[in-house]
Amino acid sequence: MYLKLNIERTEKFMLASFLLLKIYLLYIKIGQPIGFDAKPYIRVFRDTHWFQALPSIREYVYAYHPPLAPLIQRFISAFGFDPIYSSQIFSFICIIGSFFAFRAILKKIGLLDKFCGVAFLYLAFSLPVFIFMTYEIGNDAPVFLFANIVLYLSVFLFWDKKIKKDRNNIDRLVMIFLMLVISASMLVKYTGFLNIFIPFFVILVRGTKKDLIRNIVLAVLIAILSISLVFPFYYYRYYKSEKSFFPVNADWIIESRGIAEEVEKRREKKLLYIAKNMIRIPRESFYLANEPVRDSFFHSIWFQTWKLDKRAEEQGKASSIFSNIYLTIFFALMLLGTVSFGLFFGGRDPTWNSLGGLLVCVGLLFAFGMIFYGFKYPLWSWIIFKSKYMAPSLLWISYSTVTFLMDIPSIFTKLKMRHIEHVSLICIFVFMVINHVLPVY
Repeated sequence: MYLKLNIERTEKFMLASFLLLKIYLLYIKIGQPIGFDAKPYIRVFRDTHWFQALPSIREYVYAYHPPLAPLIQRFISAFGFDPIYSSQIFSFICIIGSFFAFRAILKKIGLLDKFCGVAFLYLAFSLPVFIFMTYEIGNDAPVFLFANIVLYLSVFLFWDKKIKKDRNNIDRLVMIFLMLVISASMLVKYTGFLNIFIPFFVILVRGTKKDLIRNIVLAVLIAILSISLVFPFYYYRYYKSEKSFFPVNADWIIESRGIAEEVEKRREKKLLYIAKNMIRIPRESFYLANEPVRDSFFHSIWFQTWKLDKRAEEQGKASSIFSNIYLTIFFALMLLGTVSFGLFFGGRDPTWNSLGGLLVCVGLLFAFGMIFYGFKYPLWSWIIFKSKYMAPSLLWISYSTVTFLMDIPSIFTKLKMRHIEHVSLICIFVFMVINHVLPVY
């Protein structure tokens, strides 16, 4: 009982500290046009208004994206904030919302009052890339928010929960809300369509066998209705003008530059091309570079999780030192934790294992989505691979790290778990403070 109360108090202290650090971070970064596509996004925002014609798809570089992010931002700008301020406040709200959505997941499945849940939550949302997304100008923070809300609502509906014939009103409302959130995510970015798979993953990992068929039917119905809600928009906005439901600015830029034939030759290499280029781990060092190897998926994602790409902003020397330390230490921790996840699966909390299985499914979904995009548009002079595009996948870094910490007593039997917990939570708190105050990105 003492340990449980200690963990609860620790979590409350971490929560208060986390929120204060986020406010401080916004305070020191507010008003700075930071982001890979900050200027193009602001340009689209200025011309996107409720109940008015949207900018032409090809009018601006960023205009092809669905418009919900700048439209929601309009509510913030209505309080008198300029486009840069309102965009950063919007990103701040979305990252805070993502944090609370995942905190609610951990509370729902009974992990928030345990060491593993607290360590995972505050380690994950203190990763440098999520620090950057807190004040970045763009539409990736709302994509991450909607993915986490979909994950929470799916857990609420399907995690160890039987479907009764006489469903109560709360479940009906959650189903409707889940459908609306999935639809909304599709109106922020094309990536939102990946969210329709999340309810199926929850059913696969933790759905009750007795109600498996009914759960799947319900998830299919939610997916169909979600797509149906946005279909008219996609048809009239995209298909009628571009003859494609998912037009990308790369398509017409490729045409205008006359490199369509060259790109097609790259695509024709298919699996061999993917294996030898995108999936390779290049020899180039992370430590001295200020940008990743653009045509390497692994190099780009790992670099941008810990280090600031020069295309977004120049990184300071102090933060660069921490970035280099992190990307080395956490590579080892993630690798050890991933191996440990499989080796000691049977001797661990089943709920924690189920969460890991769910994160694996979600992580691979978003990772494969980005790899597919890289295969379709192999334009390596651009920044095709960005870690923020697959933000849900990055949660595995924290999960595998905490998993390894939990399994240390199984490897080194003389070490006590309570000592590991105390030291780990102190280190995570220091990690959280440094990354926000410096900040490390």
